[in-house]
Amino acid sequence: MKPPMWPVKKSRQHTVWQHYLKSWATDGRVFCLQDGRIFPTGTTVLAAERNFYKVQALTDQDVAIIKQIANLASLHPTVRKHHELFLNQVLSPSLFVKRYRERLKNIDRVDAALEIYNTNIVDDYHTRIEGDFVPLLSSALRGDISWYDRELDCVTFCMFVAAQHLRTRRVKERVVERMRATMALDASRIWHILAVIVGFNVGCSLFRERKLRRLCLIENDTSVPFVTADQPVINLRADGEDAPEAMSIYYPISPKLALYSAEPGEREEVPSRVDPALASALNLRIARSSLSQIYAQTSESLQKLQSQLPGGR
Repeated sequence: MKPPMWPVKKSRQHTVWQHYLKSWATDGRVFCLQDGRIFPTGTTVLAAERNFYKVQALTDQDVAIIKQIANLASLHPTVRKHHELFLNQVLSPSLFVKRYRERLKNIDRVDAALEIYNTNIVDDYHTRIEGDFVPLLSSALRGDISWYDRELDCVTFCMFVAAQHLRTRRVKERVVERMRATMALDASRIWHILAVIVGFNVGCSLFRERKLRRLCLIENDTSVPFVTADQPVINLRADGEDAPEAMSIYYPISPKLALYSAEPGEREEVPSRVDPALASALNLRIARSSLSQIYAQTSESLQKLQSQLPGGR
C-alpha cells in the first residue's frame, strides 16, 4: 500500500486573488506600476510573498491574546463558535506537538508535516472563501448582482469582501503599527489569525446591515478605465490615518465595472455610470490606498495615473 500523499506546501502566497486579477489581463498579462516603473507581467508574481500567511511559532501570551479577542462576551454565540472552531483548527496541531514532543515517534516527519500544515492553513481558508465567491463574481461581471438579495449569496459576498479587505500586507502593517503604538502590543506574529477573526466579525456586521446597505454596480464606459491594486477593497470613508468610524466599500472588479456598498444612511448618490472625472478620482483613491503595486489593463492607464501621484510612485 502506498503511503498517503502529503499536501503540497504553498510557500508562494498571494495577498490579492489571482482569479480576480484576470479581469485586467490580456493574453495572461496585466500592467503593473511599482517603484516608478510600468511593466507587463503575469498574475502569478503579483502581490505574492513567501510564507505570508504561515502560522508562526506562538508564545503563550500570543495564544491568550488571540483567545481573548475571539471570545469577547459581546459576540453572538454563533460567531464565537466559528472562532472557537477556527482557532482549534489552527492552533491544536502545534499545541499537541509541543505538549507531547518527547513521546512522539518519527518527530522529524511530524515536524515536516506540521510545517506544511502551518504554512497552508490560513491560505487555504482564504482560498475557500474565494472559491465560494467565483460564481457571484462571474455574475457581477455580466452585470447581474441580484444575488445580493439572496441570503446565502449575500453571506458569501459579505464574508468575501471583508476578508479581501483585511488580508493584505498594507492592512497588516498599519494595524500592527497602530496596535504597537496604542496597546504596546506586537501583533505581527498573530495578525493573520486575528485578520480571519476580525474579518468574520466585519462580514457578519455587513450582513446584518444588508437591507440598509445598498450594493451598486458602477459602470465605466469612459476613456479612463478602472485600475486596481495590492489593496483592492478600500473604504472610501477612511483617511489612512485614524481608525474609520464608517465603511463605504469600493471594489473594482474589471476595467469597466466596480462594486460599491454604501454606509447605512449615506445620502450621497453614487451614479450607476461614472464620468471621466469620477473614474479618475476613484483610481486615485485606489492608488493612494495601495502599498506598492497598482494594476491596469494598459500601460496608458497607469501613465495617466502616475502623473497624478507624488513622485510618480
